[in-house]
Amino acid sequence: MGVGKTTLIKYICLHLGVEKSQTNNPSFSVLNEYLGKKRRICHFYFYWIKNLQEVYDMNYEDFFTQKTFV
Repeated sequence: MGVGKTTLIKYICLHLGVEKSQTNNPSFSVLNEYLGKKRRICHFYFYWIKNLQEVYDMNYEDFFTQKTFV
């Protein structure tokens, strides 16, 4: 907590063409998606995940098999 994770994702998104106003703190969501100039950025925030089954339930594999994933 408080080590700069949100700041890091904001700069990564800016570098990939996401407008600064589109990025936000994912504190209460597990996934935020942003549209960059050329692709979609998926920001997983696993802090709220309580067990591995929750990751499977969210179909995380789909995000890694799409060509637009970063």
